[in-house]
Amino acid sequence: MPHQLVFFPDYRAANPYQTFLYEHSAAELHPRAGTIAEALEIRARQAPEDGMIFHLHWEDGIYRNEPDEPTARAVAERFVADLERFLEAGGSFLWTIHNAAPHDDRFPAVQAELRAALLELADLVHVHSYEAAGWARAELGVRPERIVVVPHGNYRPRFHPIGRPQAESRAALGLPETARVLLLFGRLDAYKGGAELLEAVARLDRPELWLILAGRQIVPFDPLLGSLPERVRARILVEPGPVPDERVPLLFHAADALVAPYRAVLTSGAAMLALSLGRPVLGPALIGLVDLVRDEVEGLLWPPGAEAGLDRTIERFLALGAERIGELQKRAAARAELFDWRIVGNLMNGVLTRLLARRRPMRRPG
Repeated sequence: MPHQLVFFPDYRAANPYQTFLYEHSAAELHPRAGTIAEALEIRARQAPEDGMIFHLHWEDGIYRNEPDEPTARAVAERFVADLERFLEAGGSFLWTIHNAAPHDDRFPAVQAELRAALLELADLVHVHSYEAAGWARAELGVRPERIVVVPHGNYRPRFHPIGRPQAESRAALGLPETARVLLLFGRLDAYKGGAELLEAVARLDRPELWLILAGRQIVPFDPLLGSLPERVRARILVEPGPVPDERVPLLFHAADALVAPYRAVLTSGAAMLALSLGRPVLGPALIGLVDLVRDEVEGLLWPPGAEAGLDRTIERFLALGAERIGELQKRAAARAELFDWRIVGNLMNGVLTRLLARRRPMRRPG
C-alpha cells in the first residue's frame, strides 16, 4: 500500500486552497479527505514501515455543526482520543493553523480545550508567514523547532486577470465608468469589518465612491444598509454569495481595489485573491496582511487601532490619480507571482517528506 495522507475537513468545494496544496506537494501520497477515524482504519491496513500523515486544517470543523456545547465537547474529545491512537500506531500529525481563532465560533470553551490538546500532539505546526510564526510562539507557546512556514499560494491556477477594458466589467454590473470602486469580498462575517466599512462609507459620503459587497453574509447587512441615507445606499452593489467562480474575475476587474478592514486576521485568502487578480488591498497592518501587502506598494495600510484609520485610508485612496492606481494594480499582480504554487509545493513537500521519515524528536511520547 502506498504512503497515505488524509486531510480534514474537506473545504475544497468552497475554497481551492486544499486542491492546489495537494496537487503541488503530495500527489504521490494519494491525498484524500477523511476523518481521523477513517485515517485510523487506513493505518490499520498498512504495513508498519509505511508512512501515514493526518493533516488537520480548520480545527473547528471537528465540532462546529454540533447542536450544543456538551455534544461539541464530546465530539472533540473523541477526536483527540482517536488522534492519540493514530499517533501510537505510527502515524504523523500535521496541523495547519489558518486562523487565530475560528470565525463565529459558538463553542469557544471547546475550541480552547481542543487547541491545547492539538498543541501537545502535533508533530509539526504549519503557518503561512513568519509573522504568524511569531504569533504561534508568543500566543500559543509553540517551540520554533515544531513550526514550519509555508506560504499561502496565489489563485492563478483558477483565476486570471481580465484583459478587456475595465469599463466593460463596470457596465455589466451597472457601475459608473469613472467611479472609484472598492470591493469587500468573501465570507462576510463580523471579523471582516463590513459594518465598520459601511459606517465609514456613510460618514465620508463621497459621490465618487462606490462599494461592492460580494459573498456569503454570515452577519446580514440588510439592517445596516436600510439605515443608510438613500444617496449612500444607491452607491452600494450587493452581490449575494457564495459567488460562482466564473463571476469572481468580473467583480475584481470592476473594482479598483479590495478593502479588507479586518478586526483580526492570521491568513487572508481574500487578500491573496485580490493580488492574484491584480488588485491592491486596503486594510489594517495586521498579521495576514503585512506579509502580503506593503503600504503604497501593493496597497494602503493603516496602523491597527488607529482612530479613523479606515476613513483616512479610503480618503488617501480617493485622492490617487488613475495612473497611480494602475501602478498599485501592477505591483499587486507582480507580488502574487512570488507565491506560485510550484514553489509552495516544493516547500510543503519537504515538510511531508520529513514527517514520513519519522524524524519526530519534537513529539511527546505517548
